[in-house]
Amino acid sequence: MIGLRWMAIGCVLAVCLTAQRGAAQSAGIGLNFTGATFGVQSDFIPPDTMGAVGPDHIVELINGSYRVYDKSTGAALLGSSLNDFWNASGSGFDGDFTFDPRVLYDPFAQRWYATAVDNKHANNNFLFAVSQSANPLDGWTGYKIDSDTSDTRWADFPQIGYNGEAVVVAAKMLLQPGNTGGAGNAVITVSKADLLAASPSPTFHLLNGNGLSLIRQVQPMVDLDNVTGPVSTFSATLDLSTFGNVIQHSAINNPASATPTTGFPLNIPVTSYTNPPSGTQPTGFVPLHANDDRLGTSVILQNGSYWGVHSVQDPVTGNVGAQWFEIDAVTRATLQDGIIGDSELDLLYPSIAVNDAGDVVIGFSGTGPNTFAGAYAIVGATDGAGLTTFGDIKLLRQGEAGYERIDSKGRNRWGDYSATVVDPIDPSRFWTFQTYALSEDQWAVRVTELNIPEPVGGVLLLLGGAAVLRRRR
Repeated sequence: MIGLRWMAIGCVLAVCLTAQRGAAQSAGIGLNFTGATFGVQSDFIPPDTMGAVGPDHIVELINGSYRVYDKSTGAALLGSSLNDFWNASGSGFDGDFTFDPRVLYDPFAQRWYATAVDNKHANNNFLFAVSQSANPLDGWTGYKIDSDTSDTRWADFPQIGYNGEAVVVAAKMLLQPGNTGGAGNAVITVSKADLLAASPSPTFHLLNGNGLSLIRQVQPMVDLDNVTGPVSTFSATLDLSTFGNVIQHSAINNPASATPTTGFPLNIPVTSYTNPPSGTQPTGFVPLHANDDRLGTSVILQNGSYWGVHSVQDPVTGNVGAQWFEIDAVTRATLQDGIIGDSELDLLYPSIAVNDAGDVVIGFSGTGPNTFAGAYAIVGATDGAGLTTFGDIKLLRQGEAGYERIDSKGRNRWGDYSATVVDPIDPSRFWTFQTYALSEDQWAVRVTELNIPEPVGGVLLLLGGAAVLRRRR
């Protein structure tokens, strides 16, 4: 059963019933295959599940592995280690290995962007690469950017986004051993015009001052409106004494110029949320680590709204839920938000995609006391009044066994993030990349296509136990 959803209307917290219309919620499953697998393509824990989709190809970029698939068949066309990917791009790297990769396809530039970091806990670098064409098999050009010229901090958990004129990479900056001070964030910006020129000579600008020290984790937007100007960034925060429960918005100003600057954060109220618990597994297996409430995946700009999702605790069931939000790009007001929860499942590491028609797909891993960790998604539709309603949770690939690989801090690491994207050629097609348990103690990445049918009227069907999320302007 889908649990009750909570919403905030002004300063009032309310609970309502939700309605489902028979359109996007009935999305069909298309191509659905297993990608990289622990012990085969990668020996990393967690995988940091990540992928993107272009006109003809699917790129999977995870800890330890780079793979390219045919978008029509799912056949693997190319594979290498993540380290070899960066060496082949020409960036090189420091230390023994690269980690925390991200990849995006930019349909306006018709290029792919990738990022990662290297040399954990020491002097390290941002790694950035851009494909040489819309075909990732044509090769990539890579760059290595020092994350901290003072050599006191190191970059971790990088994020990537873009708008019509610039690409932005951001990461949390953590203290190296033996140094004192506070953590912060760093951002690099690069002009698309310089990056994509026939003879590229891009300059990467490193920013780590102004409001970046006040933000918990910088998540740059992925701009599907192709605007120019500032690149919006977002963060979740649970500093109740200062901010309350908000999503923080900031901006990278003049991102394509030689003098980009960072703005100070604006607090945007949303429905109250708390950190997620761990994800329950069947008896005998340690719960799966669900990380925290940070925005670990892309925030999308689509039709003048920012859409995002992150892990929280569902206030109704107490399980791990997915809080999603829509924020007006002009007024910075929350238009709608809610928590998707389930009484039987914990929903781990959600990611969101939205098309131009207002169809929404949120993908995640699902696990529970009677369910091994599998790949799932939920599909929503937005009506003419701006109300988004979601259907039932869809099983994409069931988990086959329990998973237990404990790290040095006692955590049963899982996923760390995932990816869900709109197909750049056909916006009625979505793709999601999720982690599932292929066999005992073996993770695997599931790549799934979801096809959205045309709406069939506007009839609303009442679903017991779901929630209405009213748009606010």
